[in-house]
Amino acid sequence: MSDCLNKHYSYENKQKRKAPTVSIHTYTRDGLALNEILPGHQKDLQMQTADRLLAMEVLSCLTETEQQMVYLKADGLTCREIAEIFSTTVHGINGRFRRMRMRLTEMDF
Repeated sequence: MSDCLNKHYSYENKQKRKAPTVSIHTYTRDGLALNEILPGHQKDLQMQTADRLLAMEVLSCLTETEQQMVYLKADGLTCREIAEIFSTTVHGINGRFRRMRMRLTEMDF
């Protein structure tokens, strides 16, 4: 039981999950809003649509299991956590990601 609690608290307290959030309209010490400092922070609608279509095309080249792994990795889970979910080893997960990258590189993504 205590092992489960330790895992739960370590999972919840990871820095990725506790990242501070700041409004883009918050002013800095210089009196400028963050949206004025960040270069190109707002892409136009056409660029956003092109990025979304490319991401969907890339994901369509992956199996359903690989897509789930990518989503979990994007959510901030470690390879160890993903391995526990899929009941495999960390080396197996790393190998899957390596093969996915190689396959996508061959397809010129």
